[in-house]
Formats: sequence, structure tokens, C-alpha cells
Amino acid sequence: ARSQRLTFLSSVVFFSLLLITCAAVISTSIHNSVDFSVYWRAVSALLAGEPLYSIERDGIMVFKYPPWIAPLFIPFAALSLAWAKIAWGVLQAASLAAIFIDLRRRWPLPTLAWGALFLLFYNVFNIHAYYGQVSLPLLAAAWFGWRSHSLWAQNFASLLWTSKLVNTIALLGHASLKRITKASLLAALGAVLLSAVTCSLEQQTPLALLRAWGAAMGPGRDAVTGEILIGVQGAEAQGFVSAIFRIFSLPPDHSLAIAGITLVLAAALAFYGWYRTRGHSEDERWALALALTATLMPLAGFHTFVWALPLTVLGWKKVSEGRLWQTSRGWLLILGTLALTAFTAKTLGAWGAWLQMISVKSWGVLLIAESVFRCQVARTSPSSSSADSD
Repeated sequence: ARSQRLTFLSSVVFFSLLLITCAAVISTSIHNSVDFSVYWRAVSALLAGEPLYSIERDGIMVFKYPPWIAPLFIPFAALSLAWAKIAWGVLQAASLAAIFIDLRRRWPLPTLAWGALFLLFYNVFNIHAYYGQVSLPLLAAAWFGWRSHSLWAQNFASLLWTSKLVNTIALLGHASLKRITKASLLAALGAVLLSAVTCSLEQQTPLALLRAWGAAMGPGRDAVTGEILIGVQGAEAQGFVSAIFRIFSLPPDHSLAIAGITLVLAAALAFYGWYRTRGHSEDERWALALALTATLMPLAGFHTFVWALPLTVLGWKKVSEGRLWQTSRGWLLILGTLALTAFTAKTLGAWGAWLQMISVKSWGVLLIAESVFRCQVARTSPSSSSADSD
């Protein structure tokens, strides 16, 4: 009876925290959703027969997603902006709730651990809601769609994930090359069909539409001075690509350098992921693949690192299960989680600014990953107990 009461109390605390977080996400989305407003205006213009990509009309806040993503925003553009923000906030909250509930089922944690994670990730969720970004719905699609045995669910998830082409690297975390190939081909077909819808609405040729998309993908410049206001060197960009550009003062408008560095890092991290996840479950491979993808994004804002949530919960599960908080593995996890969620210029001043310069959130992902797989060694190796005292 006592264990049942404790279980019930734990559930009450978990779902209360989840409800509070979801309510905050919806409220922040309704009153802000800065980037979502950009999507809404661009697709509303498309429905009116105007160009989807128009730097002259939208300036640095031009729509940047591929042409096959625009039709997915049509249901929101059919609403007023106020109602669209409400619907978008509900979608973000529903995505967040579904992910947390599934993670709790797969990797249960002590009540205090859940409380700490909700508290630490609150600012990440709040920033995501402030901008009205797509990362939470994408994470939900990837977490549930790609792990589904339904090919259509995999296809839809893959199609959504191509909203930023570098995201498709996460597919390498899949166990089956056959499933990757099928889902990718169906996603490509879906992209062609949805792009045809965009072409039809804009009354534009596919080539002209792709050229307009390419122009919109460039760094955001001030219309008068030409200064780059939104680019890979910005302090909020926390991917490894941005760190390299900042450290070596590379020109932020060098698209060839961005592509080359991204591909080299993708190869290195894909090898790291493959090497580290040999013999691990598919859930663990997915968690690492999604988190590493965030580190590859050239413009990985703070909100992008919601993709590291499953990996973080997995790490806390392994450390709690093995009672490893006082070991190097536990400290790695704590440091990685703080780097991912709390270390910024606002919280640490000059030190935080320096950490942001080297993309502290991406390093946090690697610290958590090392903790996760060190814990795997601790669980399987009979000689690991003596090593834990380091």
C-alpha cells in the first residue's frame, strides 16, 4: 500500500509539472511566437498569390524553409494570426507532453530527478515558445514516426524533418538501411508533390521557386548598411559549425565553407555515433542521433536543443539506476545538463559569453553522451565498480 501511495504521489508531481510547463508554453506562444508569425505571413501571402520568398517584402525575416514545407502551414494561415498562435501553442504543448509521457514510460526517473529536469529545461522550452519554433513538433515526429513500424509514419516524419536539410543526417541513427531508403524515397515523393502545390499557388516555375529559396537562405542583412544581422557567427547559434566560424573569424556569408565544415563534422559525428552505439538499443541510438543533429545545425539556436531531451533523460536514468551521482559519470552528466540548459552569458557573465562563443550547448550534448555510454560500460563490466571511484 505504501509503494502504491508513493507511485501515485510521483505521478501527481510529474503530471502537475508537465501541466504547468505546457500551460507556460501555450501562454508564451500566444503572446509572442515571433518566428511563427513569419511563417504565417509568408504562407498567407502565398495563398493570396504573392511570392513565398520575398526579401523585399519581409527583409531579414523572410521565410527560409523549403517550398515543400509551406503547404503544411496552410491550415494555420487559414486562421487569423491570433487564433493561429493559439493553435500553434497547443501543437507545441501537445508535442512536449507526448514526448515526456513516452520518456517517463521508457526510462522512469525518481520524482526529484523529474523535477530537476523540468526546472532546467524550462528556459529552453520557454525560448522555443517565444519564437514559436518548429523543433518540438519535429522532435515528436522523429521520436514517434521514425520508431514506428508504419512506413507512412516514417515517411511523414522524414518529410517534416527535411524542413532543414542537415536534419536528414539523423536518419543515420536508424538501425535499418532498408527502412531509411524506403522512408527517404517516399519523403522525396511527398516533397515533390507539396512543392507542386507551392508552385501552383505562386504560379511560378520550379526552377524559379528554387532560386528564390536559395536567395532567402542567405544570411539576414540590414537593408541599408548590408551588415549581417542573422548569421552563423551569432552568439545564439550554438552548433559546432558556428563555434568554428567564431573562433577562426571566418566570413559568415561564406556558404561553401559552411557546407564543407558541416559535411566534415557530420562524417565525424556519424562515426562517433556509430562507434558509441554498437550493441545499444534502437531507442538509445535514436536519442543520440537526434541530439547530435542539433550540434550540426549551422544556426542551432537555444531552442534547437530540445532535441537533446531524450538523450538527457536516458543519461539521468542510467546514472540514477546505477547510483553513480558521486562518480565521474555522474559529474559528467550534471555538467553536460547544465551546459545544455543553464550556461549562458546571462547566467555566468563573461564566462558564459566565452562558453557561448565555443558553443557550450553542443559540448553539453557530448558530455551527456559520454555519461550515457560510460554508464553502459558500468552496467555490463564486472570490473567497473572500482573505476567508478575516480
